[in-house]
Amino acid sequence: MCRHLEAVARADAFGRAELIDARAVDGPPPSLSELRRLAGRARDLMGKTPPGPRAIVIDGSPVNTLVAELFSVFMAGPMQIDVFTSEAAARRWLRERSTPTRPELVGREQQAS
Repeated sequence: MCRHLEAVARADAFGRAELIDARAVDGPPPSLSELRRLAGRARDLMGKTPPGPRAIVIDGSPVNTLVAELFSVFMAGPMQIDVFTSEAAARRWLRERSTPTRPELVGREQQAS
């Protein structure tokens, strides 16, 4: 997750809509304190950039669902973020939140790491 946040910051892409495909994420889940730290890091990296919406697609396992939902709660203030088990539903949600002046990167896929 941290590598993904750093990559988005390097690309100056926090202001864009993004589909995050986290279905292939493996390894131990982050702890609650790690999720808080990651959310804080994301806010720091965003700076004053108004963030675009984020749709996270997960495999639906209970652990991944909990991790993604908690992260979305921690980030809910600064950005629109939601969790999906269907890529099609995630893409629809992003399209609904794109404005004619900011349609960039709707459907851009990132592998969460």
